[in-house]
Amino acid sequence: MNDYLKNARLFLEKEPIDYLLVNSTNEFLVEYNDLQRNSRYHLTGFSGSTGDALVSRDKVYLFVDGRYHVQADLEVDHNDITVIKLQMGEKTLDKMFEIMDENSVLGLCSKKNSQFRYKNICTKLNEKNINIKLFDIDPTEKPFEIKQQNITEIPVELTGKSAEDKINSIKSHLKNDEAILITNLEEISYLFNIRNFEQENSCSVEGKAIISINETQLFKDETLNDFENYIKNIKDINTIYTDETSISAHDYALLGEKAKKAETNYIRTTKCIKTDAELEHYKDAFRRTDAALLATRQYILETDNISEFDIKNELERNFRKYGAISQSFTSIIAKDQNSALAHYSKSSKDEILKDGSLVLIDC
Repeated sequence: MNDYLKNARLFLEKEPIDYLLVNSTNEFLVEYNDLQRNSRYHLTGFSGSTGDALVSRDKVYLFVDGRYHVQADLEVDHNDITVIKLQMGEKTLDKMFEIMDENSVLGLCSKKNSQFRYKNICTKLNEKNINIKLFDIDPTEKPFEIKQQNITEIPVELTGKSAEDKINSIKSHLKNDEAILITNLEEISYLFNIRNFEQENSCSVEGKAIISINETQLFKDETLNDFENYIKNIKDINTIYTDETSISAHDYALLGEKAKKAETNYIRTTKCIKTDAELEHYKDAFRRTDAALLATRQYILETDNISEFDIKNELERNFRKYGAISQSFTSIIAKDQNSALAHYSKSSKDEILKDGSLVLIDC
């Protein structure tokens, strides 16, 4: 039993609660989360991007979809972890419902579950009279250093619209006593034309923004510490619109009676309609990707005694050669039987190509 599981069990006794839901997401509800900030990974050893764990006093259940059935079996200690393999159409919440006892208590970290999910859990578990207890802390979280973000402003030549234009478009839908709270990182990065290219597999800026007709506030880095106090003391605003799928239960509770579900996500709608500049930038990126892949294909055809690992390194080198700053996910290079494993990530030095080998490149 690792220290994270020990801490979870101690937390069950201290509170007291019967179950603890341990999430893979961070406090910004990011699915493809850095493993250093992925509590479920530290608890179970499973490194997949999705899949939560349910801790009871004597068992740990790990819920994974079909992409990760094999990977979960390979990575977890089956003495501690029971892998629940979700089939097509099955949901984690339904399986949790089957496992949990009536009249029990489930603990959730309010900062790592969306308001939408929290409401769904409450509705479902109420059928067995299971109570939900929210906590602001995650007892299985590993301490990590919060680094200052190195933020890059994206020029209007690539976006087609300035941040001011985008924000004014949002303001046009608001009344004097209304505001909108934005907690989706992709929407914040899009709206303010900013990125953080120093992260692995993501360039979204971590932050929260609130926009009213008279004010625009972006909280990031050290100013994130001011967010809660700002919300508690906001004046002349009676309604704050939110997207319940991307706001945490913790932040939703901060809004109190001012919280209102946004019927239309104007940022998402605007983001879907690409400007001419964005379309041209896409085409250029596609051309560069084609060039990187073609160069990698030539490397495979012309080089003897190469492994999955060699191909992965060559592919990444070619991406950088043709202008990539980073990749949106770690490339999957798999040969022969490994190509049948969804989200295969090993890229082994021992898997050497032979004549007739099938090579999968997912990048």
